[in-house]
Amino acid sequence: MSAAAAALAFRGVGRSFGHGRDAVRALDGVELELPAGSFTAIVGPSGCGKSTLLTIAAGLDTGYDGSVEMRPHDAHRAYLFQRPRLFPWLTARRNVAFVLEATGVPRAAARARAEECLALVGLEAAADRFPLQLSGGMQQRVALARALAVEPALLLMDEPFSALDELTAQRLRGEVADLAARSGCTVLLVTHNIAEACFLADRVIAMGTRPGRVIGSFEIAAPHPRDEQAPGVLAAAGRVAACLRAAEPALATGTTPPTRPPAPGAGGAGTTTTKAST
Repeated sequence: MSAAAAALAFRGVGRSFGHGRDAVRALDGVELELPAGSFTAIVGPSGCGKSTLLTIAAGLDTGYDGSVEMRPHDAHRAYLFQRPRLFPWLTARRNVAFVLEATGVPRAAARARAEECLALVGLEAAADRFPLQLSGGMQQRVALARALAVEPALLLMDEPFSALDELTAQRLRGEVADLAARSGCTVLLVTHNIAEACFLADRVIAMGTRPGRVIGSFEIAAPHPRDEQAPGVLAAAGRVAACLRAAEPALATGTTPPTRPPAPGAGGAGTTTTKAST
């Protein structure tokens, strides 16, 4: 992949926290390119630097070494967090419109765009409800509508389904896959859930720890729309899991359980690339 084709590129990115003997190297030498319009997921155990890489991509962390390239450099970015982070005193419509008004969009235009985005996530009938009147899944859909409202070139998602029950998460994953494909934006998802990553993404990046680095890259060739139980998706998930287990043998023996099943851990292994088919 050429640099010109990358909407987002990490070039030798590293990040340390602390100083001297107490310094912790959270990331080291991360090389990763995201083609424009692609959907990339990063998986790995807690402490491998997944969320740190995401905050660097968002421009929220500037204390790294190496470089991060975006094309165009002033592209709109949106961040979808683990929790919806809605203003409880604003309705769903006003929560979505707020980000637009904050950038200077007139109120009437912001309201119209908010209603359009709420309709995209199936919440047009809930536009006048407050967050406490919405279920957890509905709140996260409002947050997704808010992220889409700015028409981002880059959508960053930090475990956005982890706080939801599995049935709600499955429905929302399907909606996200469809909306991402229709919007044409570049998506970077961080998750502990290997099956989720393989269902949603065009490519899954496996990361190891101590320090955090890329240990595997897997293209998911199963066509969209996908079934979470499709053979290609399941086969890809198995390959990603095997890569992570091989990188951290202790996990295979059960001596160091993962922090959130079913994601196994990772340590140090050579980079591999595989392709899953249907």
